[in-house]
Amino acid sequence: MGVTRQGVADSSLEKPMEYIFLVLTPAESPDIQVRILGILARVSRNRHLLLKIQSCRTPEEVLSAVQDWEAQQVVSGVEPAP
Repeated sequence: MGVTRQGVADSSLEKPMEYIFLVLTPAESPDIQVRILGILARVSRNRHLLLKIQSCRTPEEVLSAVQDWEAQQVVSGVEPAP
């Protein structure tokens, strides 16, 4: 996941993109990519988590924020990604 403070310009959009996801998975394991895309879809709908990610300064902080969010999903009864 890339996070930029200024955004990335795209001529087809009014606002710069703030989040860019690059998913690289083994070709022989497409199920991994589907699981990751499912997590990213849920992450992108959670404004609180996105703001927390935006305040992170290192990749480790981003990973920790997402893992904490996933743990909260389990506690609150939201089914985690398979």
